[in-house]
Amino acid sequence: MLTGTDSRIEVWSRERWQAYTDEVEPDVTAIAATLTDLGI
Repeated sequence: MLTGTDSRIEVWSRERWQAYTDEVEPDVTAIAATLTDLGI
C-alpha cells in the first residue's frame, strides 16, 4: 500500500494497513458524524 500527503509518501504492508484502518475506522466515523452535525 502506498499512501501519503503533501511531500510525504509511506509504504505499508497490506496486513499492517488493514490492521491500522481497522483500528482508526471508528474514530474516523465519529469525526465525520460530528462534522456533519456541525454542518461542515
